[in-house]
Amino acid sequence: MFRSQYDTDVTVWSPQGRLLQVEYAMEAVKQGSACLGIVGEGCVVLAALKR
Repeated sequence: MFRSQYDTDVTVWSPQGRLLQVEYAMEAVKQGSACLGIVGEGCVVLAALKR
């Protein structure tokens, strides 16, 4: 059976007992930047911090 390199289960535990999805989310937060979106009646405003 072909095994994807990505997790497809709802919860996947590492050998150390941590949830891998939480580890992935924490790493994504470290690499990302803040952004904001506002929708008005006749407009849309998007803003992001440039690092």
